[in-house]
Amino acid sequence: MRPWRRSSRSCGSSSSSRAGTDARSAPIGQPEAAGLSTLQRPGAPGMPFYFVKTDVAGNVLKRSSATRFQFSRFGGPCPLWNVYRAFANPGQILVQLARTPDDVTYLNVARTVGRGGGYHLARPRSVAVVLGCEVEHARQTVYAAGLDLADTNGIVPIGPGCRVCERSACRHRAVPPVSRVLDVGTQERGLVPYKIKPQ
Repeated sequence: MRPWRRSSRSCGSSSSSRAGTDARSAPIGQPEAAGLSTLQRPGAPGMPFYFVKTDVAGNVLKRSSATRFQFSRFGGPCPLWNVYRAFANPGQILVQLARTPDDVTYLNVARTVGRGGGYHLARPRSVAVVLGCEVEHARQTVYAAGLDLADTNGIVPIGPGCRVCERSACRHRAVPPVSRVLDVGTQERGLVPYKIKPQ
């Protein structure tokens, strides 16, 4: 493990000192990303991150957070989350601005981790990690370079999973939310093959 003081200082260094840093050298491997999400200590708080490790089936294998990020508790996580696009782009660092239903915007950085199979009969484990922070901290990371953080058009609306997500007009919804009632007395059809009664 990296010493606490050294880790917190490097995490809290100025954005200008990192502006020239190649994004590929910034920590987004599993140990580094998980460590960044735990750098919180009374009197010496680090930059607040959340961390998630998941497999291609959507199973959350590990998670930790110093943020308000809403994790899925029922069913699979949101398919619009960039950590799942990482499986289609192995080894690449994917950056995303996403907004959760509580109106908080995050900078999410995702990539696959692990090694390949080595030969054609191998069955390597597909795992991806995502590291995120609230957008007000984004400028302190190399991953905000080139992003217009004030442009809301590029923000992806994500949720904590279809079972608990209240976004009724999402075309990526797989199942209706457990907290809402379906309107079975109408033949009207929208983006999803059922209508949810308004609250």
